[in-house]
Amino acid sequence: MIRFSYRGSFLKIFHSLDKTVQQLILFTLGEVRSYYQSERKVSYGLRVKKLYANRKEQIFEGRVNLSLRVLWTKKKDEVQFTFIGDHDEVRNFIKGL
Repeated sequence: MIRFSYRGSFLKIFHSLDKTVQQLILFTLGEVRSYYQSERKVSYGLRVKKLYANRKEQIFEGRVNLSLRVLWTKKKDEVQFTFIGDHDEVRNFIKGL
C-alpha cells in the first residue's frame, strides 16, 4: 500500500495560489494517486516524467497545465509531494537538491 504525504513547502506554495489553480492541482494530485493505486496508467494530460533517480528515491514531474508542474518523490512505498512551480522553478529546485 502506497502512502501519500505533503512537504510543508509544497503546502505553503499551494495555499498561496489562486483557488482556481488550487482546484487544478487537486485534480492532478488525484491523477497521481490513481496512477500509483491502479494499473499505472497515466491520463494524457498528466504527462509524468522521471527527473531524477538513485537507489533510495525517484523524483517525478506531472503537468498541471501548460505552465505549472507538480513534483513528487517516490521512496519504496511512499509518495511525497514536494514542489509546485513552472518549468524554470522546477529546474532550479532540482539543481538545489
